[in-house]
Amino acid sequence: MLPKRTFVQAKQKFHLSQREPLFKRNKSSIQAKESLCSSEIKAPFKQKRTLAILNAKISRTAYILLIEKT
Repeated sequence: MLPKRTFVQAKQKFHLSQREPLFKRNKSSIQAKESLCSSEIKAPFKQKRTLAILNAKISRTAYILLIEKT
């Protein structure tokens, strides 16, 4: 049987080899964020307009509720 110290070292090496390097993970998350931003920019005008209308309706409803409360 292996001494405990060599077993622990082997275990650590195994875990390190299983993980992606830190810079690789950061790079992929940055790319994901960039693609998300670019897709928002390329969103069709109609979609943006719908969002604006929804936001206006929500804020108007909130304003009406605020007036009713007071």
